[in-house]
Amino acid sequence: ATLDVTSLCLSTFGFGGVLLSFTAAANMPLGEPLVWAPLVVGALCLVFFVRRQKGLTLPLVDLRIFDFKGYRANLVSQCFLYGCFVGMTLIIPLTVVEAAGYTTFDAGLVLFPGALAALVFEPGAGWLSDRFGTRRVAIAGGVMLSLGAVTIAFVPVSAPLWVFAACQAVRCMGLTTLIPSTTAAALGPLGKAGITTDGSATLIMCRQISAALATAVMVFLLKLFTTPETPVLGYSVALGFSGMLALLCLLCVVLFVHDGKGESDG
Repeated sequence: ATLDVTSLCLSTFGFGGVLLSFTAAANMPLGEPLVWAPLVVGALCLVFFVRRQKGLTLPLVDLRIFDFKGYRANLVSQCFLYGCFVGMTLIIPLTVVEAAGYTTFDAGLVLFPGALAALVFEPGAGWLSDRFGTRRVAIAGGVMLSLGAVTIAFVPVSAPLWVFAACQAVRCMGLTTLIPSTTAAALGPLGKAGITTDGSATLIMCRQISAALATAVMVFLLKLFTTPETPVLGYSVALGFSGMLALLCLLCVVLFVHDGKGESDG
């Protein structure tokens, strides 16, 4: 294997420019050069990056991974999944501390049951996928993720801590059920083509980028809707956006994720 430095630079400036633009948009007006200029540069670099990968004998990322239906479907579902996951993990503590008036220790207690749920549901999801199929397990995970993420957006800030913790726990049950099942479904078909590593690297890259973009959007919504007249509305809107991402993840799983449907289109 060889490292194509040009491809590395294009991907760095491409994805980095997009991330910088969304991060800046959460903290300053959209007309600022630091918002739109990195977006333009990043988009152009990504166009050249994709074109270059198609013309290289040893590309930085083998784009044949996108020929597989199962890979594409599970990649999109994980992008929505991680956008919901990381953004809400930031917004929930802010809601508990800043809007509800609890302490940072209390915010940690709200997140703790979800961490315990992950110990049980993440390893169990693999066993269940082998036994009942990826589709059934992923749909069950998507339902739990959506239920927890949507419900918490409507929880009033005056609610007891256990209500926040219960919603967070249900959300984490869905999250840790979806991650192993959709990851295995995405990468499984790539083994015969010898491009599993390309698929794994791209999957990790895309879901982290999605998480960063979703977090920036949630912070933007939080600041936009939080005013002296509506001091807690911004938190509800940000949590609602996270809930919308959870529903999109569930929709993607229901429509496009199927057992044994990971074959290449071509």
